[in-house]
Formats: sequence, structure tokens, C-alpha cells
Amino acid sequence: MKNFLDILKRNNSGIGFNSNSNHPNDKLLIFGKADNIDNEAIFKCDAYIYSKKPTKSSNYTGKFISKEDQIEQINKTDFIVINKTSDVEFNLFSYDNAIGLIINEKINEERQNTIESFDFDFLIYDIAIDSYNLEDIFKIKDTINSIHTNWILNIQYINFDHKNLQYIYDLGFAGILLDLSTMNSKTFIDFKSKIAKIEDRKNDKF
Repeated sequence: MKNFLDILKRNNSGIGFNSNSNHPNDKLLIFGKADNIDNEAIFKCDAYIYSKKPTKSSNYTGKFISKEDQIEQINKTDFIVINKTSDVEFNLFSYDNAIGLIINEKINEERQNTIESFDFDFLIYDIAIDSYNLEDIFKIKDTINSIHTNWILNIQYINFDHKNLQYIYDLGFAGILLDLSTMNSKTFIDFKSKIAKIEDRKNDKF
């Protein structure tokens, strides 16, 4: 079993577990939503998330939780991701590895406190971003500031403007989630080259 915190140490975004990293790695981690283990040979991600985890992967692999999952089965995964809280039919505190939660709607203060009390290792921001004007940026920042953890942004490559990668990093996201079924090797390599160009800002306004 691999330690999920090793993934978080691969970038140096300066939030959460990454704050002490001295390694000049890519600024944004890449989590790949994968259909099968062949994706791992084509797309070099920091971690892969499956609906059904492959048995022989040597990479960091996690699983989207379904109603059928029991603690005995998922203990073999490096991490799990919860999309619907109603799908979790086991004691979450019995799972010893990393846990992520997808946030797909605005959360009120009461729910914020509840989520923080569970001490999730990372949260996936899955709320549609209509634009990157300042008002929308405020809405994003309101959410990710409300819970101190490692935030991953779910983005759709086809509709994504590469110039916003720098903005995503500046806002404090630790990584991105990509649906690998929408990409090919060429577009993925191009995407990674854009991430490599992200710079640290001298004026840390956020």
C-alpha cells in the first residue's frame, strides 16, 4: 500500500501538506479519471481514479465509492473518492488510507463545519465555472477558503482555456482532475507542457 501523502508532496503549491516541499516539480498535480489500466501507460498522471480499481497497477490508484463497496474491499486501494455521501454504507473512520470528497454544489456554514470535522485529505471542486471574471473568482475562493485542505479542480479539457492554469494555481489549487476518456496522448502532453510553464508569483495576494 502506497502512502497518499507522497503524491501531495510532488508539487510545491504551498498549501496543506505541500508547504514544506523543496522539490521543483510541476505546480499542479494531475489526477486522471481512468477507464482501464491501459490509460496508465498512455497518460502519466500523479494518481488515477477508477470506478473499479485494477488489481495489478503499480501507480497510485483510488476508487470512486459506490453503494456496493465494503470496507474489506476498499482497504486494498491507496485512496477513495466520495461523490455521493449517500453511497457510503460503511464507517468512514474505519478506512485508514486517504479520502477525498467531491464538492459539486455550494455548501452552507453548517456543512462546512461537518466536512472539516471529518478531516478529508483532499476535496475536489466540481462546481461549474461560467467564467474567470472577478466575481466568479470570488465565489471559487469563498469555497476553497472555507475548508483548509488540499483542493483539486475538476476540469473538462475540451472546454478548458489553458491560460487559466496559472490562475488556478494562483488561487491555491493543489491539482486538477482530468477525464482521460476525452483526451489522447498528444493533447495530454500538450496539457502537461502548459502546467510546466506555471510560475510562482512574487506578490502573494491570495
